[in-house]
Amino acid sequence: MNHLKITTANKVEAIKQINKFRLSNKGQWFAVMISPKNITQKDIVSFLENPENQINYVYRFKIFDTWVQVVRKYGKDRMFEYSSEMDLNVTEFKQYLNKIIE
Repeated sequence: MNHLKITTANKVEAIKQINKFRLSNKGQWFAVMISPKNITQKDIVSFLENPENQINYVYRFKIFDTWVQVVRKYGKDRMFEYSSEMDLNVTEFKQYLNKIIE
Protein backbone atom coordinates (compact mmCIF):
# COMPACT_ATOMS: atom_id res chain seq x y z
CA MET A 1 0.00 0.00 0.00
CA ASN A 2 1.34 3.43 -0.95
CA HIS A 3 1.34 6.24 1.62
CA LEU A 4 1.01 10.01 1.31
CA LYS A 5 1.85 12.40 4.15
CA ILE A 6 0.38 15.88 3.86
CA THR A 7 1.67 18.64 6.12
CA THR A 8 -0.27 21.62 4.78
CA ALA A 9 -2.95 23.21 6.95
CA ASN A 10 -4.85 24.34 3.83
CA LYS A 11 -7.88 22.12 3.13
CA VAL A 12 -8.09 23.02 -0.56
CA GLU A 13 -4.43 22.12 -1.10
CA ALA A 14 -4.79 18.89 0.90
CA ILE A 15 -7.76 17.76 -1.22
CA LYS A 16 -5.79 18.52 -4.41
CA GLN A 17 -2.87 16.41 -3.13
CA ILE A 18 -5.17 13.51 -2.18
CA ASN A 19 -6.86 13.53 -5.58
CA LYS A 20 -3.53 13.68 -7.43
CA PHE A 21 -2.27 10.74 -5.34
CA ARG A 22 -5.54 8.87 -6.03
CA LEU A 23 -4.98 9.28 -9.77
CA SER A 24 -1.47 7.83 -9.52
CA ASN A 25 -2.76 4.86 -7.48
CA LYS A 26 -5.81 3.77 -9.49
CA GLY A 27 -7.02 0.28 -8.63
CA GLN A 28 -4.92 0.16 -5.45
CA TRP A 29 -5.38 0.78 -1.77
CA PHE A 30 -3.52 3.79 -0.44
CA ALA A 31 -3.17 5.59 2.86
CA VAL A 32 -3.09 9.30 3.55
CA MET A 33 -2.10 11.15 6.69
CA ILE A 34 -2.81 14.84 7.13
CA SER A 35 -0.79 16.44 9.89
CA PRO A 36 -1.01 20.23 9.49
CA LYS A 37 2.36 21.66 10.45
CA ASN A 38 3.71 23.81 7.64
CA ILE A 39 1.62 26.97 7.66
CA THR A 40 2.84 29.45 5.07
CA GLN A 41 2.18 33.16 4.72
CA LYS A 42 -0.09 32.32 1.78
CA ASP A 43 -2.06 29.94 4.06
CA ILE A 44 -2.50 32.66 6.69
CA VAL A 45 -3.91 35.08 4.13
CA SER A 46 -6.20 32.31 2.81
CA PHE A 47 -7.44 31.48 6.32
CA LEU A 48 -8.22 35.12 7.04
CA GLU A 49 -10.26 35.31 3.84
CA ASN A 50 -11.77 31.79 4.13
CA PRO A 51 -11.45 30.41 7.68
CA GLU A 52 -13.26 27.21 6.63
CA ASN A 53 -10.16 26.21 4.62
CA GLN A 54 -7.98 25.75 7.71
CA ILE A 55 -7.34 22.18 8.87
CA ASN A 56 -7.54 21.85 12.64
CA TYR A 57 -7.15 18.09 13.19
CA VAL A 58 -4.85 15.19 12.29
CA TYR A 59 -6.40 12.71 9.85
CA ARG A 60 -5.63 9.20 8.63
CA PHE A 61 -7.39 7.78 5.57
CA LYS A 62 -7.53 4.36 3.91
CA ILE A 63 -8.79 4.80 0.34
CA PHE A 64 -9.44 2.65 -2.73
CA ASP A 65 -10.14 4.72 -5.87
CA THR A 66 -12.94 7.06 -4.70
CA TRP A 67 -14.03 4.92 -1.74
CA VAL A 68 -12.84 6.26 1.59
CA GLN A 69 -13.06 3.07 3.64
CA VAL A 70 -11.73 4.58 6.86
CA VAL A 71 -11.20 8.14 8.05
CA ARG A 72 -9.85 8.68 11.53
CA LYS A 73 -9.96 12.24 12.82
CA TYR A 74 -7.87 12.80 15.92
CA GLY A 75 -8.96 15.58 18.28
CA LYS A 76 -7.32 16.75 21.48
CA ASP A 77 -8.72 13.97 23.63
CA ARG A 78 -10.64 11.62 21.33
CA MET A 79 -10.81 10.03 17.91
CA PHE A 80 -13.69 10.02 15.41
CA GLU A 81 -14.09 7.42 12.65
CA TYR A 82 -16.01 7.78 9.38
CA SER A 83 -16.35 6.14 5.96
CA SER A 84 -17.88 7.07 2.63
CA GLU A 85 -20.19 5.17 0.29
CA MET A 86 -18.36 2.80 -2.03
CA ASP A 87 -19.04 4.08 -5.53
CA LEU A 88 -18.60 7.83 -5.41
CA ASN A 89 -17.82 9.71 -8.59
CA VAL A 90 -14.87 12.10 -8.49
CA THR A 91 -17.01 15.15 -7.69
CA GLU A 92 -18.73 13.32 -4.83
CA PHE A 93 -15.31 12.10 -3.59
CA LYS A 94 -13.97 15.66 -3.43
CA GLN A 95 -17.19 16.89 -1.79
CA TYR A 96 -16.92 14.14 0.82
CA LEU A 97 -13.32 15.12 1.62
CA ASN A 98 -14.35 18.78 1.83
CA LYS A 99 -17.11 17.88 4.28
CA ILE A 100 -14.98 15.61 6.49
CA ILE A 101 -11.78 17.66 6.69
CA GLU A 102 -12.10 20.56 9.10
